[in-house]
Amino acid sequence: MLAAKKNLAWPEEPAFFVPDDALDLFRAAVKTGARAEKEWDAALAAYVSDHPILGAELTRALAGELAAGWDADLPVWNAGDKAVATRKASEAVIQAFFPKVPTFIGGSADLNPSTNTGMKGGGDFQRHS
Repeated sequence: MLAAKKNLAWPEEPAFFVPDDALDLFRAAVKTGARAEKEWDAALAAYVSDHPILGAELTRALAGELAAGWDADLPVWNAGDKAVATRKASEAVIQAFFPKVPTFIGGSADLNPSTNTGMKGGGDFQRHS
């Protein structure tokens, strides 16, 4: 650490040193961020007001919450049931919940057919869409 400080022509003490120009930059960023947050909050409130259903969905997603009942139709396997391949079990779970979780995005490139991770009727996410 001392070698790095010497290389940067910083003082050896204090142990934690922040140059004034860096401190000024960070303090300005706090003000910029506060303004941007106010703008975002206003835009989100307007969106929720104009689009109550989609707004509620977005608000829930931003809060990391899932809609009530998203897991109501999840498949269940019990000990002693006939063995199910992991990729088939995963497919069954994905197909059960993805219609109720519009923010769910999967990814498997060109492996959907072999990994069973495609969302039937969900479409594909492509660079043009």
